[in-house]
Amino acid sequence: MIDPERFRIPLGELEELNENQTVSIDNIELWLKKYHHLHEDHKENYSCVNYRLPCYCEIRRADCKFIETYKKLNYVRNLHFYNTYFKNELEYFYSIENDVPKLKNWLLKNERYGTESFVHFDSNLKSKSIEIAVANGRSDGDISKFTISLPSRNFDSIFKFMDIFNRLFFVEKISPDRYGDWKATNNLK
Repeated sequence: MIDPERFRIPLGELEELNENQTVSIDNIELWLKKYHHLHEDHKENYSCVNYRLPCYCEIRRADCKFIETYKKLNYVRNLHFYNTYFKNELEYFYSIENDVPKLKNWLLKNERYGTESFVHFDSNLKSKSIEIAVANGRSDGDISKFTISLPSRNFDSIFKFMDIFNRLFFVEKISPDRYGDWKATNNLK
């Protein structure tokens, strides 16, 4: 039998950080490290009958909420990693921005990020926060949730990279062959 208290404690710590508005990338990293073993021990064996996240059980159990929260915060950690990667890519971009052959290589190197992985990061999100929400359960069709908001400035390099990538790849089309391949792959005329 799963002891719900094992999961309420880490969720309570996170809720307390959130209430005090002190959730940061560093706090998330520490929380993920602290509860890594708990996640590993239960990620394939938690009480939700569907074993699919997010679940919308009438009343969510603490272990199910913990597993979903862990996965979503791990996603934020990965965003932070990529923000650092894109910061380095932007530094390189600025050193080659007037060299079209090198720009084409730069686009090719980062094409998967710009056309697939980070396509949803656009300028419209810059002024907002990145929200991580975990549903607490259903009650008469209404879903209440626990939400953590992080300022979008934590991901500035992703936004800047996407602005530049979109301009070069989709607007200026400096690599017309790759752009044509992308259109064909996505069944666009």
